[in-house]
Amino acid sequence: MRSLPVVLILVAGILSFVLRSAAGQEQYSNYRDARRAAVPFLMKRDYAGSRIPLEASLRLAENDDQRVEAYESLIPAYRELPEAEKMVEASEYLIEHIDSKTKRSLIARSTATFYHQRGMTKGAIERYEETLRKDKSDIVSVALLAQIYSYVERNAEKATAMEAKLTEIEVKLDTAKAKRLEEQAAADPMLQAALYKDAGLAWLDAGNIEQALAAAEKSLAGPPEGRGATLVYFWRMSLGDIFAKGGQIEKARTQYQLSIAAAPSDVLKKGPQEKLDALK
Repeated sequence: MRSLPVVLILVAGILSFVLRSAAGQEQYSNYRDARRAAVPFLMKRDYAGSRIPLEASLRLAENDDQRVEAYESLIPAYRELPEAEKMVEASEYLIEHIDSKTKRSLIARSTATFYHQRGMTKGAIERYEETLRKDKSDIVSVALLAQIYSYVERNAEKATAMEAKLTEIEVKLDTAKAKRLEEQAAADPMLQAALYKDAGLAWLDAGNIEQALAAAEKSLAGPPEGRGATLVYFWRMSLGDIFAKGGQIEKARTQYQLSIAAAPSDVLKKGPQEKLDALK
């Protein structure tokens, strides 16, 4: 019986240590707090040092946009780890959730290269092919197999088939994105110029020129973008791109000229000026 207090003291000590450790691990109050703590490490390219605050930001993320941002920043740190699981998890999440066709392609290619470097290509092919047998529209499997067959395994027939399937899936994704942006624009007059512009770009990606032009016209019909010269610059240039792709040259010319006028620096004038010159 005399040993009982000693046992209680030991248990209390262990519990105190665990609680102190847990508090130390979660020292950030919210997503932004954790992300701010990672910035100095990211600026120095100290990816190992950035991992703890970035993983905290991932745990504290409140939505998919924040999780995408966290995973994008974690990729360099995860690439350096001896084990591959976290890198694969981050890459697959990004391919499934990221709202950019270009970024999705870059991540898929980088992941295909990672598999090759780690000697994991065969296992990856087997896993993604098995997934596709269950779900032919799995964007992660299609995007990664398209890159693997194009640049790692060099199987032209399979690469062509996967690229065709990927295009089919991405048209559906871009169409859904465009519709979602148009709904948001209709509900938010203050942001409708930017949202309709983004919808127009999404319609372009979906290959629907008619809807892209209609969205561009709606963008111009309401209150103009007014959140600063840089956003006005990009708004005008993007509208110029939509009109140019739709064959409305005079409207494109006008938007490129307005983009040049809004450019906050001489360096930024170069892009729309080159596009303007190409219309001649």
